[in-house]
Amino acid sequence: MISDYLANLLLNYALGNSGADAVGPVYIALLTALPNRETASVSGEVSGGGYIRLGPVTFGSASGGKKVSDTAYTFAAPTADWATATGPIICVALMDAVTGGNWLFASPICPQIVLKGDFAPRFEVGSLKAMLGIDGGC
Repeated sequence: MISDYLANLLLNYALGNSGADAVGPVYIALLTALPNRETASVSGEVSGGGYIRLGPVTFGSASGGKKVSDTAYTFAAPTADWATATGPIICVALMDAVTGGNWLFASPICPQIVLKGDFAPRFEVGSLKAMLGIDGGC
């Protein structure tokens, strides 16, 4: 899923309304709620237990309408639960800032996860994909 914020930047750039610059560094955020496409910020981002966004994320060149991460990324192990059984992590988002900022792309995580103890979430090379078009979902 792509945010309205990013869609507007791309449309203005592609159709000659602005000379948009690249968004800049992109960071991985873990969410307990899907973001609202019309809102730039997210709600339900994991907090506490040593959680911080991961990045900046790097991608290879676009091909076939998508860009794929070219490096593996591992969060630090939580020092306390990042989510509970009543509020699992259900989504990963790519953000344009290490804190706050705008969400750019988001995708559900299947299956949903509850992070407890020493488990450190990891995204393998190629597992983060940013694409335009139909949402893949689970």
